[in-house]
Amino acid sequence: MKKLNAAAILICILAAYAVFEGIWATAATESYIQGWAEMMGTTAKESAVLTMAVQFFGVNHLISLVSLAIVAVIPLRRAEKWAWFTILVLGGIGLGAAIALWAPYFPFMYLFVAMWIAALALSAKPSLGKKERVVWNAKGKEVKQ
Repeated sequence: MKKLNAAAILICILAAYAVFEGIWATAATESYIQGWAEMMGTTAKESAVLTMAVQFFGVNHLISLVSLAIVAVIPLRRAEKWAWFTILVLGGIGLGAAIALWAPYFPFMYLFVAMWIAALALSAKPSLGKKERVVWNAKGKEVKQ
């Protein structure tokens, strides 16, 4: 159970960063665009399309990582197999995109990937291991399988 709690905490730390970035991109769009342009070593003229795209990114980032944190806190801590696969697939897609986009400029993205891998490793055996089932035989006796 401690491993599942630790895995949930690691995913929640990733989600906390995403909440920060999502709010920043949504609420302070101009600041976010300028920060991104400085990081890329270029200038960006603010346009309606770019502003809308950044705000969409922010809302999408916020919703997806908060949803992933909810999956980590509730079903993953109960060692549900689908929760582990959800974090594997959605986390892999999200972090793969983040590495492709941000890693050259923000090397700490590799730390986030390491945290995601650690969360998956900690929760793999409890979530994917064979669970003991209790069934009743014809005589009404409890039989463990």
